[in-house]
Amino acid sequence: MTSHKTTEISTTLRDEILLGQYRPGERLPSERDLSARFCTNRGAVREAIKILEQLGIADVQPGGVRVLPLEEATLGVLSHLMDLDETLEPYLIANVLEVFGSMLSLSARAAINKATPEQISDLKKTIEKLRAKGVMTEANWVLLAKQFVTINQNLVVRLIMNGLKTQFLGRLVPSQDRPEFDRGTVLRKLLDPLAIAIETNNGDAAAISITEHFDYLRETYLDLNQIQ
Repeated sequence: MTSHKTTEISTTLRDEILLGQYRPGERLPSERDLSARFCTNRGAVREAIKILEQLGIADVQPGGVRVLPLEEATLGVLSHLMDLDETLEPYLIANVLEVFGSMLSLSARAAINKATPEQISDLKKTIEKLRAKGVMTEANWVLLAKQFVTINQNLVVRLIMNGLKTQFLGRLVPSQDRPEFDRGTVLRKLLDPLAIAIETNNGDAAAISITEHFDYLRETYLDLNQIQ
């Protein structure tokens, strides 16, 4: 079980690394120094370092623990990074839209080509929900994505999409400080080709339609946040 001290140490060091207080290749303080800093034993420090290793931001080497480049980190650090630096949030959410769209496009192509008539019927019902005025919500997109990846049965794609959903779905919910997508006519019309692709069991057409939809979402999001 992770102790309170282990959580405190790993969280503090994680944030310091993500904020650049320790640069890639730089050595973290020794176990003895960290034990003194956090008023705890070395066991708690070792457990905290394991958590940093699992996040892909630290590497235990002979002679000490080295900080790894952010590009080598796992998906788990991104939400923490956005919490620490709000200026990065629009860029990273735009990246997430791009990756999520690519994964969904991949799943849709495979799923539609192997779907049963019953599964096609369920997909059509979800598309109709998305095309209906006022209900183009993240929940229905999550349902559609779940249907595609379930039919496709690609575990790796499913795990990646689960990670994206867990890390970022809530960040797309409008707030006072975040511009809102206009879920209007343009987005609904972009779903027309997808509905036809599902009706005709055309996986390639479905993949193209989803890619175009998420490209539009990404470009719109960047425009709303005035990112050049």
